[in-house]
Amino acid sequence: MVEMSELFLGLELVIVGMGITFLVLIVLSSIIYGIGRRITKSEEKNNKLQEEITEIQTEESINSTEEKNDEETIAMIAAAYLHCFNSKIPIISLSKSNENWKLSTRREMMEGL
Repeated sequence: MVEMSELFLGLELVIVGMGITFLVLIVLSSIIYGIGRRITKSEEKNNKLQEEITEIQTEESINSTEEKNDEETIAMIAAAYLHCFNSKIPIISLSKSNENWKLSTRREMMEGL
């Protein structure tokens, strides 16, 4: 049978082993927590700098897009005016309209399948 001294020795080893394990886990978790706090502090500093930079850039881009939008708006209004009132000035179309031969050959090829 098992003697009481062996039983106490086993119980003592279990308690010491679990105690050491939990102490190591506590130390590791505190180290990870400290590293996490340092990272978040540095990220907050970087985010503040990035926000300031983006604010400056958005102000500049708003000014440049307003100028672009004015030119585009004028061109669109002129094109709509010319289209609505059928003036003799032709509107240039950038798409090719003579692509019927492509469609017919594709149709022929599909019918062959």
